[in-house]
Amino acid sequence: PTAPPSNIHASKKGFTSLTISWDALNVFTKNGDVKGYKIYYRGPGLAGTKSAIVLGKANCQYTITGLRQNSTYQFILQVINDIGPGPYSIFIPISTLPLR
Repeated sequence: PTAPPSNIHASKKGFTSLTISWDALNVFTKNGDVKGYKIYYRGPGLAGTKSAIVLGKANCQYTITGLRQNSTYQFILQVINDIGPGPYSIFIPISTLPLR
């Protein structure tokens, strides 16, 4: 791929979880068959950077659990096609909800 996923955002926020969503690549930037996406994230309570693989070109969201409440996490994504991984997105900060 010649471009990273775009419009990365939290489609659902919880106290200890976040559902991250993004737009699929268009036909001009995917350069092959999309196999899935890789999400990297870091933040409070995590030892280093964690990652998750989302398989399938139609899967444009992923829920991450086990996070701390009222905390900000940094996310980057990349597309994986039949040739390999594409470029990284920029870091996107997203926060879990605080207890009231």
